[in-house]
Amino acid sequence: MDSLSAHWVLDRDYLDNCYGDIEQNPMTSALEKLSTPYQIVHWRNRLFTDGFEVSDDPAVIYFAVGSVSFCRKIGDVLGEKVDMGRVFCLLPNEVVNYSHYIHMVAPELRLNQFGTLMPLGEIRTLGEARLKQLLQPDCSAGVFLKCDYGLKSAESEYVEWGDLSRWCDYTETHTGCSRNSLFWLFPKRQFCKEFRFAIVDGVVVSGTQYMDFDVSKTTPTLSSSYPVKAKLAAELILQQLTVTDDAYILDLAEVDGDYKLVECNAISSSGWYEMDHVALCRVLSQKVISIHTEYLE
Repeated sequence: MDSLSAHWVLDRDYLDNCYGDIEQNPMTSALEKLSTPYQIVHWRNRLFTDGFEVSDDPAVIYFAVGSVSFCRKIGDVLGEKVDMGRVFCLLPNEVVNYSHYIHMVAPELRLNQFGTLMPLGEIRTLGEARLKQLLQPDCSAGVFLKCDYGLKSAESEYVEWGDLSRWCDYTETHTGCSRNSLFWLFPKRQFCKEFRFAIVDGVVVSGTQYMDFDVSKTTPTLSSSYPVKAKLAAELILQQLTVTDDAYILDLAEVDGDYKLVECNAISSSGWYEMDHVALCRVLSQKVISIHTEYLE
C-alpha cells in the first residue's frame, strides 16, 4: 500500500460561520500550505452525490471537520462507499458531557467550583422561589444555566429570575433539548478574558485568546498571543483531566490573574480563531493516519 494520506472534508457552513469566507480562510490556506487535499461540502444542499469525490485508493483517509450533524452525515455517506476504517471525525467521547469529566479537575482549577444538576423539567417545576431558596445566597438575582450535553443543544447563559419561565419555554421549543435534558445551575462568575487551547494526545498544540470583555481597551479580542501562565494552567489541568478523547478543545477564563477551566469542546466543530492552523492541521492529519494504522493492525 502506498503511504497513507489524510483527505479533509470541510463543512461549508462551518467555514462560513468561523471565518466568513468559505474558499479563502486560515484553514484552507493551512491545508494548501501543507499540500493536504480537501473538499468543501454543503451537505444541506445534498451535494454528497453531486461533486463529492470519493477515492477507491485504500491509502486515502477521510477526516471530516464541521458541525457534529455534518460529521455524522459524512460518516453515513462515506460508510456506503469506503471501509469505515478510512473515515474519521474525532467527535467527542468523554468531553461531550460536562458531568463526565469535570469531577476529574480540582475545584480550585474550575471557573464553576460547585453547581446543581437537574433536568429542564425540574427547573420549570421548582420555579423561581424554590430555586432561589436552594441556591441562596449565591444566586439572588439570577442563575447561570449550562446544558450538560456539550454539543450546543442550548447555549450556556445567565438568566435573571424574572426571565426563567420564558427561558424554559424557549429552550424546550427552539433547541434540541427536552424536559429530560440535564442542566447545570451555577452562580454568575465575572471574568475578563477567555482562552482556547487545542489538545491532541494530552498535549497543547496551539492556543488563542478568543474573548476580551474589557471594552475600555483597544487591543483585539482575537489574538494568537496568550500568557505563558494560561498555558501552564492548561497543562496543569491536563494532568488531572484523564479523558480518553484523542483530541479536543480546552477553554479557560482569566479570573483575578488566574486561569480556570470553563469547559471542553469537540476539536472538529469548534472555532480555531487565531490558533496556528498549520501546526494543528499537520498534527490532526498525523493523528487520523495513526488511528487508521492501529485499525489495520
